[in-house]
Amino acid sequence: MNYLRISVLFILLHAITETTLRAEHLVGGVLSYECLGNGSLANTKNYRFKLSLTRDCSLSTSFDTNIEIGIYQATGTKYAFYRKVSVPLTKETKVPLDQKSCAILLYNVCVAEAIYEFTVTDLPVINQDYLIAYQRCCRNMTITNILDPGRTGSTIMIEITPEAQQLCNQSATSNQLPPLVVCANQDLRINLASIDPDGDQLMYELCAPYTGGGPQGGGGSAGSPIGCNGINPDPAVCVPPLNEVSYANSMTTALNPFPSSTPIQLINGVLIATPSTLGQYIFGICIKEFRNGKLLSTLRRDIQINIALCSAPIKAGVVADNTVSNTATINLCDPNSPFEITNISADSQFIKTVFWEFKGPKGNIFNDTTFNFKKTFSDTGTYMGKLFLNRGNQCSDSLNVIVQSRNKSEITATVSYDSCDLSPAVFNLSSTTPLADLNIKWSFGDSTFSSSPQNTHQYLRPGVYDVDVVATNQQGCMAQKTLKVKYFPAPPNLTLDFPDSIFCFPYSLKLGLKEITDTTYTYNWSFSDGRNFSGAHPSVIFDKAVSSTLMIKLASPVGCLSQKSFSRTFVSKEKPIADFALIDDMINLRNPQIDLINRSVNADQYVWNFGDGTTSTLANPQHLYDRTGRFTITLIATHANGCTDTTFQVLTIGELTDFFAPNIFTPNGDGQNDLFKPLGLESNMVSFEMNIFDRWGGVLFKSTDPSIGWDGTSTKNISAHAADGVYLYFIKFTTTDGQQKLLKGSITLIR
Repeated sequence: MNYLRISVLFILLHAITETTLRAEHLVGGVLSYECLGNGSLANTKNYRFKLSLTRDCSLSTSFDTNIEIGIYQATGTKYAFYRKVSVPLTKETKVPLDQKSCAILLYNVCVAEAIYEFTVTDLPVINQDYLIAYQRCCRNMTITNILDPGRTGSTIMIEITPEAQQLCNQSATSNQLPPLVVCANQDLRINLASIDPDGDQLMYELCAPYTGGGPQGGGGSAGSPIGCNGINPDPAVCVPPLNEVSYANSMTTALNPFPSSTPIQLINGVLIATPSTLGQYIFGICIKEFRNGKLLSTLRRDIQINIALCSAPIKAGVVADNTVSNTATINLCDPNSPFEITNISADSQFIKTVFWEFKGPKGNIFNDTTFNFKKTFSDTGTYMGKLFLNRGNQCSDSLNVIVQSRNKSEITATVSYDSCDLSPAVFNLSSTTPLADLNIKWSFGDSTFSSSPQNTHQYLRPGVYDVDVVATNQQGCMAQKTLKVKYFPAPPNLTLDFPDSIFCFPYSLKLGLKEITDTTYTYNWSFSDGRNFSGAHPSVIFDKAVSSTLMIKLASPVGCLSQKSFSRTFVSKEKPIADFALIDDMINLRNPQIDLINRSVNADQYVWNFGDGTTSTLANPQHLYDRTGRFTITLIATHANGCTDTTFQVLTIGELTDFFAPNIFTPNGDGQNDLFKPLGLESNMVSFEMNIFDRWGGVLFKSTDPSIGWDGTSTKNISAHAADGVYLYFIKFTTTDGQQKLLKGSITLIR
């Protein structure tokens, strides 16, 4: 017989102000039912329904606290409203994820599931089908494989046939949630199989998801949100159209919803593929329930997945003495001390778990889960270990780690020296290990080194020296000792380190010694004329003729003393004062002679240098210059006792410049004095500018050519003749030697 199909539609009605945000992060949904037995009315059944929705909980969104469910009856392909039910949120939980997935590790995936459970009582058993559906708009705008996803809703549905009603059937339930993110170019196996409590046969097909609702009333769109093209269709008014989504291109179909380098298969509820293109995709799975060859129910799952790159740059590494291939070797030379292995693995942002495992020489096991391994290895021998990063995850790495635990050699280092003597220091090394079996390195603190056990070392300068000795045994274990040498000898013989003791005053004499000393020593300088000084290099001023002897007392920082008296006599002699004057410093090539007046005091010999390669020994010389420029004239005056003094002056020999301007001109056209222009030599100019002003400051004439003069007309109007009267001129020019000059004055115009 032909059965009249009765449909039940579940429409999720969200609060209008929150609807758009919440809907865009839903990533899947499925419906199921359970027949609870006979109702209170004749020929009726009671049902418990379960709606499961999933969302991306890494974003700040939430599920709705209340929804409305619509129930419809269907005749053929048409549907009629039957009932709607208000359903509160039953529970919300985070879904445990597959921790082996590289995508879960890389993208911080979080999936939450909301359960809406409700009971419908006294639903008549009729020779018609019931259709259960969930209708909602809109989907994520970033979905790749359908057209206009941001304006496309979804419908999740399940059918109950008359046979299922009569048998009080329980539908298949789907406990397996699909992953939110899967890896591109990796084999994919998603278990989407359902469980049927009655043991009925289940058949799986890839099918197109349904649309539902529309964008009106959401995100500022015009129209009613509860209309049939709204984001929350009213179950009592809007019959679900059950239209399939429109795919983005001809290559995408219900059977091939996303690009895959291998055929997409759905075998016993397990989806098998190799996703090949990044993006966000939706697809549907239709699950049909049969008993004895008869269809009992059909449910349609709506699923969204993201295909992403899953190549994490994870590389295990440790600080080791040697690393070859995938094995790091570490030498441990102090077994009874706490031991730490420094983890330098990368990239740390993708390392979620660390696991260390070692097996000791006696078979004992050491484990650690800290980033750096920290334990005490008490036994000597070889510890075989391994470092695991993200153990058990697809994005993981490991490194073999071998720890060689050995005892280091015990060493003793000594030094002997006389701190007040210039003799060398003697260093000695002894060890529990034969010295021949040790690699020895001394560092004496003055950039010198030795590999011998015993050393005699001479320091060249006083100071405190940190001496290190490192002894490495044949197992690579190092022992180190540090000695401190305070070397501040008092030299037995002191030698002055400054010039001859005969000099000309005034004179500043800087004292000093040639022996190895520094500023930590105490100096006491004493002159026989009663003057005393301290410091390594004091300055002594001699400003008059004097004869004096010197004594020096020297004390080192550790109390070593040395002193010496010098019989050298310091004699200071009178020094002349050199000075001269120029008779005429305004000279040029037309007047090239300079007369020099010697004003020196206490001198009887003179040497002049005129700065042009010529000299003179006259007291008051004259000199002729044959070229322009700047010349330094130097005078050295010498006293009869040999003392000298020097002074100098700078002389500038300029170009020949005789510029001058007339004070009257008559521009009447008679050929006599018709132009005003400066007169003189122009060959030494590099720039020139002349301006003529009237008495109100207005510019009548301007020229940058010294050969062009003013003819009494205006530059602005050459036909306008200036009236008789007095005018101002400003003339600026620069000579070849860089001098800038200004010539200004007044000119009288008479026609």
